[in-house]
Amino acid sequence: ILNAQAISDNYLSRDNLNLKLISGSDRCYYAPSLDYISMPVRSQFNSSEEFYSTLFHEMIHSTGHKKRLNRFENEKAAAFGDHNYSKEELTAEIGASFLNTTAGILSEKLFKNNVAYIQGWLKALKSNSNKFIVEAACKAKKAVFYIISEKDNPVNDPENI
Repeated sequence: ILNAQAISDNYLSRDNLNLKLISGSDRCYYAPSLDYISMPVRSQFNSSEEFYSTLFHEMIHSTGHKKRLNRFENEKAAAFGDHNYSKEELTAEIGASFLNTTAGILSEKLFKNNVAYIQGWLKALKSNSNKFIVEAACKAKKAVFYIISEKDNPVNDPENI
């Protein structure tokens, strides 16, 4: 958990990215037009590991912003479930899985949830899923390297991914 906190603190601070923790909310999202992450408070999650895994997912989304890796194809938000949305969700979940491993969050339950989520978005893409999983994994790895790139980050070793 200390590594997860260090990863998120370093990235959010370095990129001046606001994290809004909202008590009573059940929504987790990255708002690209305003460049912030919104999540419920940590106590609303079943565990700290689930909180950080979800935060990592949203952090990966945030790397798509034009001032970071410029992964979003246009300024308009993709519609839920459309092709671009599905590809971005794959990228974010694979990236969150990489960050979980980097931080030392190795929960069997989280791993199963990651796999189920990835499989769900692959089904949404329907055709040529092998191509999409490889593309998403490449984008996810690039996003993870961006997040942990600061030299003084205590968990910045790409060998951990």
